[in-house]
Amino acid sequence: MTGFWIFAALCLVMGASVNLYNIPYVAYLQENIPREVQGRAFSFMGSLMSITMPAGLLVAGPVAERYGVPLWFHVAGIVMIITMALSAVVTLPQHSDQEGIFP
Repeated sequence: MTGFWIFAALCLVMGASVNLYNIPYVAYLQENIPREVQGRAFSFMGSLMSITMPAGLLVAGPVAERYGVPLWFHVAGIVMIITMALSAVVTLPQHSDQEGIFP
């Protein structure tokens, strides 16, 4: 049961941190996408983000059923950590040159 509470706390932190990247991302899109197509662009992005839940469940359900929920949580956690690391490696060097984030 301890693992569940750790997972729940990490999900809370992950959900609360959405604003750290979502607000600057939306501002960036508003600056770079022409006003006349912003509605379509934001609708398309919303559709892409909305499809991730059912698509993830289509994968998670059968995998968890066959191999167990704990294994699925481990695999999904490792994939999220790898994705986060790759994202940081790709984006941080670009920002450090432009904005002076790193000395």
